[in-house]
Amino acid sequence: MKKLLSLILLALVGFSVQAQRKLKGVFDYALFKTEDNMPYMEAYLKISAGSFTYKPNANGTYSGNVEITIAASSQGSKLDWYDKYSLNTGEISVDDTANISIMDGKRFATKEGKFRIDLVVRDLNSPNAGIIEYADSINISFASDKPVIAKPVFIDKFYKTTSENSFSKSGFDMIPNATGFYDGEDSVMTFYTEIYGTPEYFGKGERFVVKYHVKNNETGVTVAGTEGIKASPVQNVFASLFPISIKNVGPGEFSLVIEVRNKNNELITSTERTFQRGGRINYRAIEDLSTVGTEFMALVESRDSLVEFIRCLNPISKNQEQTFSKNVIKSGDKEMMKKYIVSFWLRKDPVNPEKAWMRYKAQVALVQKIFGTQYLRAYDTDRGRVFLQYGPPNVRSERPNEPFAYPYEIWQYNELYNPITERRQTNRRFVFWNRESATNNYELLHSDALFEQKNERWEMVLYGRGKGTTDIDQVSPGNGNGGQSRDLFNSPR
Repeated sequence: MKKLLSLILLALVGFSVQAQRKLKGVFDYALFKTEDNMPYMEAYLKISAGSFTYKPNANGTYSGNVEITIAASSQGSKLDWYDKYSLNTGEISVDDTANISIMDGKRFATKEGKFRIDLVVRDLNSPNAGIIEYADSINISFASDKPVIAKPVFIDKFYKTTSENSFSKSGFDMIPNATGFYDGEDSVMTFYTEIYGTPEYFGKGERFVVKYHVKNNETGVTVAGTEGIKASPVQNVFASLFPISIKNVGPGEFSLVIEVRNKNNELITSTERTFQRGGRINYRAIEDLSTVGTEFMALVESRDSLVEFIRCLNPISKNQEQTFSKNVIKSGDKEMMKKYIVSFWLRKDPVNPEKAWMRYKAQVALVQKIFGTQYLRAYDTDRGRVFLQYGPPNVRSERPNEPFAYPYEIWQYNELYNPITERRQTNRRFVFWNRESATNNYELLHSDALFEQKNERWEMVLYGRGKGTTDIDQVSPGNGNGGQSRDLFNSPR
C-alpha cells in the first residue's frame, strides 16, 4: 500500500479562531478487493468545519491540529491493524481560517471475518473541547458463488488524479460524501462501486449489465428519472463512477439500488445503500438580501446581540444557511445581519416570522439556563442542540450518580421532526454522558435517530469498559454492576 495523504478543505467564511470548540465529525467506510483478490478497507473521516481550535503561530498565522487513532480487532485477537497519527492544517492566515473541514482517508489491508472497529479523534489544541468516538462491528465477507458488488461510496467531488493520494482510485481523486445526505438544491448524486467475480460467473469473453436506480423507501417505488444502465465485458475488477439525476427526488429517505444482470436481463445479484434527501430551499433568496427589510430587528443596534441571534440559529439551519450566515457575521455589517435574521424567519414562517423568532428565542433562553456551561453557549452543546432542533423530549431520564457509570441522561421522543431534513421519525432515543462530572457539558454518546451519532458499544463506554474486552460481540457490560441504562433505553420513564 502506498502511504496515504490527507486533504484539507478550505471554505471562504470567517469565525473567531480563539472560540471554544466542540469537536464534531462523521465517519464512513467501504470494503474493496485488489486485482490479486485481497480485501482491504477504506476509512473516511470528515472533521466538521468550525469544530476544532486554532492556535496562533509566531508569524501571525494559525494552525489546527487533531490526533486520530483507528484500530480493528477480530475475535480473540489484540489488533489486526492500527494507526495513530496527527493532522495539521498548516499555517493559515486569519482571513482564510473561517470554516475548515478536514477530510482524511486511509486504506488498510484486511481479511475476511468479523471485526470491531474503533475510532478516536482528539483536538490537540484544545484537549477539553471533546472527543469523537466511534465503535462498530463489521463483517467482511465476499461471496464466491456469484458476483459481488462493493458497498457504493457516495462521492461529493471528483477530479482526474495528477498525483496519487489517499483519495485516488481508478484514475480519479474522489472525495466521499460521508454523511449520505443531499440538500434540496443538489441535482446530481454521484457514486462509485466495484464489482468482482464476473469472469468466474459469466465466463471469459462474456458481457454483463449494471443497472441502478433510486427507490423511495416509504413506497418501494423507483423514482422516475433516476434509472441508469451500463454494459461491460467481464473483468476481474469492474470499477466505475455513476452520476444519477436526483431532481425528481423529494425530501425523505431513499435507497440507491445497484443490480448485476446477465445479457438476457435476468437479475443475478443486487445491493442497496440508504441516503437522505433534504427539503428544498430557494438558496438564491438566502443570498439576495436586497429585497428584505429589517422589520422586527430594526431596533437592535448591538453587534454582539446580532451575532448571537444568528449563531443560535445553527441547530435549525441547513448547510447553505450556516455557510452564508458565517459570511454575514464576518462582514460585520449590522444591517445585513438584521436582514439575514428576518429572511431566515420569513422562510420558516412567512405569515408571522416575528412570532416564530420570539418563540425560538424563548427556547434558546431556556436551554441556556438548563444546559449552558462556563465555556459553551447552550446551543453549542449536544443537549442544547438536540433540544432546539427537535424540541423537548417526551421523557428525560437523569442518572447523575449511578454506581460504576459516568453521569448520563437518556431522552426519548415519541415523534421526532427534523427541521433540516424535513423527515419525521417515531420512538427515537438519545444517550448523553458527562465524562467530566465537574462540568455541565453532557455529550451525545449514542442515538437511534437518523443522522445522529451511533455507537453500538455505548453501554461499555458509559460504564468505563469501552476498551476492557477483546470480545467484539460484547456491546453491554451486563447486569452485574447494577446499571439501569439499557432498561431506561428500552423503556423510558
